[in-house]
Amino acid sequence: MPRQMAVIEVTFRFYGQLNDFLPRRFRQRRFTHVIPGPASLKDAIEAVGVPHPEADVVLVNGKGEDFAYRLADGDDVAVYPMFRSIDVAGLPRVGVDPPQPVRFVLDAHLRKLASLLRLCGFDAMLVADDADVANVSAHDGWVALTRDVGVLKRSVVQYGYGRKFALAGVCTLSKEQVRSPALSGTEVAMHRRDSVGGNASTGER
Repeated sequence: MPRQMAVIEVTFRFYGQLNDFLPRRFRQRRFTHVIPGPASLKDAIEAVGVPHPEADVVLVNGKGEDFAYRLADGDDVAVYPMFRSIDVAGLPRVGVDPPQPVRFVLDAHLRKLASLLRLCGFDAMLVADDADVANVSAHDGWVALTRDVGVLKRSVVQYGYGRKFALAGVCTLSKEQVRSPALSGTEVAMHRRDSVGGNASTGER
């Protein structure tokens, strides 16, 4: 008789720009998801669409956990992006700040962005193969910028962002403003939204 795979039911809530990676029905709300168990926190977050480098703080049942945490049935998970205006000094982070000075490796689809980053004084390497984006990021500590979310889900990638990039305004940046290279809408590169609209200690928006 075939062995039946165990499944667990987990409640998720994603905050800020992390909602951009989710199916529309899951955005800006708590939702329950059934996954094979036991599953690591990293695998579960990526299973619903969010690449692990985009997450900075993860609370499970109100307590900060790392990506290796094994989820159990009934767990409540809140996932936050990098903060600028909320103090999370007392919480463990899953996110890792890239080495300074920040350097970028981009997939071939982002040629224009690479050119603009170079004009701003940043090191920006264009590569044609997705595997090379992941390898350069992993081995050399460069921040991966790619439109392929699958690249960011590779376990070797620590620094990377895959959101929609805005090209306008990149050249106005100074290196002192570097905090995160995610872009959205008309935001310039390397600038997170100032207001996440959530409270990391409560998990509520």
